[in-house]
Amino acid sequence: MPSTPQPNEPPDALANRLHREGRAGELEAELQKYSVASLAPKDRENYYHLWGITAFQRQDRPEAFRRFKEGLEACPDSQPLLFSLGQEYEHRREIARMFECFDQCSFPNIPSAFVLAAGRYAYLWDRPDKGAQYLKGVSE
Repeated sequence: MPSTPQPNEPPDALANRLHREGRAGELEAELQKYSVASLAPKDRENYYHLWGITAFQRQDRPEAFRRFKEGLEACPDSQPLLFSLGQEYEHRREIARMFECFDQCSFPNIPSAFVLAAGRYAYLWDRPDKGAQYLKGVSE
């Protein structure tokens, strides 16, 4: 097996490669090998998003929440991190804070699947106005 991460391998490329190799469970340990400060801005954003997702996947929601907040502090303009933090606020039943996060996200800055999920959360929390607001940007 090749050593991981490969020299100059962006975090998202690492995640995709490990997935293809059937080693996705190793992602969290491999991310720990990065020097986050030396990453380019987009790679840093991807690192923090993956870092939070790995905690979420092992069902450590407090750690996922902490990692997404840390990532947003390092990458304050990151809409994918804002969306993921919004999901963690929803899990904590901090709905107003969830909406604060989702209100700052829009397509194409986040994938359409994220926008659709935000719309679903809005409808689940009896805010169809917010759901329509989120979905409007995808349909235009």
